[in-house]
Amino acid sequence: MDAANKDFGGASARSDASDQEAWDVAIEANELVGTDLPGALALFDRAIKLSARSGAADPGLQQLWAEVAIEVGVPDAQTRQVIDSVIATTPDDDPGAMAYALGTLARLEHRAHNSCQAQTLMTRAVALHATAGQLESMVSTLAFQASMAMTDGDRNTQVELLTRALATTDHHSDEPWADGWRQQLNATLHEQRTPWDELTAATAPTIRSDAALARARHLSSLGDVGGAQAAYRFALLAMERDGAVTASRWRVLLEVGRFLSENADVIEGGHELAAAKMLEALELARRSGSNDWQTDAAVDLAALAPSVSGALRGRIDAEVEETTRHLSQQDRPDTHAALLGARILGLLTEGRADEARLLVVDLTKLAATPIDRMTAANYRAAVESVDEDPRGALLALEDCRAALRDMVADADADGWTLRFDQVQTLTEGAANQATLLNDGDVTRRWIEIGKAYATGIGKADALDALDGIDLSRQLAERLRTDQASMMTCTDLGHRLIVTLTDPSGRCRSHRVETPTPINSLIPQLAGTAAAIAARAQLFASLETVGALLGEILTEAVSGASHLYVIADGSMWSLPWAALPLADGRMLSDALSVSLVPSIGWLVSSPRGSDLAVDTALAIGVGEEQGFGPLAASAVEVADLGWLRSTLLIDDAAKPHVVLDALGDHDVAYLIAHGEVSDNADVLAAASIELAGKARLDGRMLASTAHPVARTMMLNACYSGVMPRGRTDLPGGFWTGLLRGGAMSACITTAAVDPTPAHAIALGYLAQLRDPTIGPGAALRSAQLELRESGAPPEDWACHTLVGVA
Repeated sequence: MDAANKDFGGASARSDASDQEAWDVAIEANELVGTDLPGALALFDRAIKLSARSGAADPGLQQLWAEVAIEVGVPDAQTRQVIDSVIATTPDDDPGAMAYALGTLARLEHRAHNSCQAQTLMTRAVALHATAGQLESMVSTLAFQASMAMTDGDRNTQVELLTRALATTDHHSDEPWADGWRQQLNATLHEQRTPWDELTAATAPTIRSDAALARARHLSSLGDVGGAQAAYRFALLAMERDGAVTASRWRVLLEVGRFLSENADVIEGGHELAAAKMLEALELARRSGSNDWQTDAAVDLAALAPSVSGALRGRIDAEVEETTRHLSQQDRPDTHAALLGARILGLLTEGRADEARLLVVDLTKLAATPIDRMTAANYRAAVESVDEDPRGALLALEDCRAALRDMVADADADGWTLRFDQVQTLTEGAANQATLLNDGDVTRRWIEIGKAYATGIGKADALDALDGIDLSRQLAERLRTDQASMMTCTDLGHRLIVTLTDPSGRCRSHRVETPTPINSLIPQLAGTAAAIAARAQLFASLETVGALLGEILTEAVSGASHLYVIADGSMWSLPWAALPLADGRMLSDALSVSLVPSIGWLVSSPRGSDLAVDTALAIGVGEEQGFGPLAASAVEVADLGWLRSTLLIDDAAKPHVVLDALGDHDVAYLIAHGEVSDNADVLAAASIELAGKARLDGRMLASTAHPVARTMMLNACYSGVMPRGRTDLPGGFWTGLLRGGAMSACITTAAVDPTPAHAIALGYLAQLRDPTIGPGAALRSAQLELRESGAPPEDWACHTLVGVA
């Protein structure tokens, strides 16, 4: 309730015309916040009624009531109605009041899993606080917005918001509130500019405990369990000595309990110590009257229960059961459902599927919204899976898909993308169940949902995928026309799910057990000084990956002249042409290969041989010491004898000029320096260097108003790689090309030597001018020519085709 305490001051300052008796009662209510939330709520309700005796209720009091109502567990619809009333009655000349109201509405949106809308509201609240000159409230709102981002797993946004708040405190360092916020934000960011000793010696009690907590988290991240345990102990002692509010103690007790449980393998009696802290947190939550706090504590206890035994286990079960009974009597099904879910998982951990199934029935009855239905269906699928009924699990996941489809349909134009994690989890789980049934068609269809959602260019594509449209007939027709097979790969940790569809349309499913997750076998590449070493690691991994996929790949080449691959994670980065088959050949010995983003994209795209390549755009920028001028290589391509060619080199190759020219040509060749950053935006992370060191990235290509050339050839390092650490998403420069309108893009999956890379390009583009040869066969021919000259795979296999053959 820290936010409510801060809001009280702001609301009080706005209430000169309010009835004094009402605000006297509100002051009494505020004194109960943090210790007796139901009592505080009742007093705020009384204050509102007193203020309404002479007319409309005071919006400032309604705002304070809503802050407490959120913690107590008043139904969100009722709380939202009050906040909507506050927003409607707040005058335009009171931006501070509007900021508080929008911040409260953001909390409701975030709890309803509308993270995008919540962040938008918080951003507006920050701007309004700035307009009103309420600088400390601005910093406080930024810090709370950062905590929301942390909950969503968006670390980059969290750090950005905290850094912005810190800059504000530094800019107003002469304000009396600035020093305390500076120390708290520094502690949260784990920055070293303020020494830990200074923080722990600070006079403000909250700063002492905050510093100790930040130190504990920092040491825990470094693996120093003993040091972290001591720092947590100090934090709890400091809070007790300094009289910390109930909310802070509750939060820290749960955090300490989780830490002890997670490190029970090295902390003697860790699970038992954790249970003691969590039970204490549950007791504090009950005394405060917050249903949300009770739910969080009971959920943690339910997860811990299977790890303890004896009398302690009995006490935990009794406390969790009592909390479940209490929540079932409240008009807040979300808190009740959260605890039921935790209990179901606990029972499944112990193999008690029959008992879990009964709780799933109760959970399903509570499901009123699409996300509730999805959650209940997921738990039902988990029960069926533990009960070794894969068909029952698949039926449950079908219900989950339908609910998720409704969630995406209800989301706004940007918010639908936030559902990627749910889509990924759903499709991977369903594919796993389908392979247990040896049902290749169903496995492939579920994988298609995930891949199409990830690479879709808009909400409509995501909905089409979640509608579960069966593209089997269209796929079989396309593969038969192209004389191609298709393979999908999905990495499920220590299991690889592979489906193989032959040119006749017949599909088979394979489960490949892997000693380690296959993505961990493939190095995360990026444009660094160690580029050549990273490339060597990439090719070294081919032997291991080939041992896992060799037999399946050998089966794939039978009766086909091309192989379409829908890969997963860092498998997009593999130099597929050099993958070894079970019979000792390389994949490029048998057929040509291209990667495609989804089945839907493939069946709706033209054939590669249907793409005209009469006009060409050649772009070259810069030199690389020891390799020769890159611009000169572009001149050679422009001189190949096209019907019409355009040459942009060095200073002429400005980003906006390149974007405008791309759509005016059939084929575009680009040779320049490329790199991949750690940007969380997978499109913006991959870029190439153009004139004046300006960069052209995948996001610019995806959003350009002019379509790009339908056939692209890139000699830019890492133009086919994702940001380091983002193996969950396909991305990079090539995604921007496809979204910008390219049908075929030859990209590079590692650092490349410009000299052999340019030889590949010349051979590839020369072959493409024959209208009977498509991009797949053209690239394979150019690679084989260089390979037969004795060049190692590093010189020819880094070029990978994305798109049609």
